[in-house]
Amino acid sequence: MGEIKEAIEVLKLSRIAYPEAADATDDFADVYLADGQENLARQYAEKDVRAFGCSSRAGAFWNDTAQ
Repeated sequence: MGEIKEAIEVLKLSRIAYPEAADATDDFADVYLADGQENLARQYAEKDVRAFGCSSRAGAFWNDTAQ
């Protein structure tokens, strides 16, 4: 479980360094879901869908998931 927490911290630093990076919201959704933080994962997935449409991995995942 420690690797997931480290991944979250790395993504936070990456977002500071590259705030316009398109993969950031998708990656956050993935790691928060892996960490069991479904609400945060959904928030980032929904943000990804709004920004980039349903073609992203996170958007496709959440659109296929029962509400």
